[in-house]
Amino acid sequence: RVSGSGLTGVTTCRFGTLGIVPAKVEDDNRLSCTSPASISPLDVLMGLSHNNQDYVTSNVVFQYRAEPRILMIAPSYGYFSGSKDLYIVGENFIDSPLASCRFGQN
Repeated sequence: RVSGSGLTGVTTCRFGTLGIVPAKVEDDNRLSCTSPASISPLDVLMGLSHNNQDYVTSNVVFQYRAEPRILMIAPSYGYFSGSKDLYIVGENFIDSPLASCRFGQN
């Protein structure tokens, strides 16, 4: 999600030299776009366009990072009532207050 002002009419987002994708404008202050794939960790400058040709860039960086991978979970069981603390070991975790765990499909 991109936040700013004057976003109404933006048609595309550019992710550095990796690709250009359609923009989905929510309102004048917010839009979203789906990042194209990258083969390696990389920081790219974001660009926005109203005409699919001229791009406005700023110092806003999108960071491609290696996908997190879970190597072990302990314990490997829990009760229907929930509330079981888990110890998760893995790779490429990012220290962020936005980090969370999801169980099942929902």
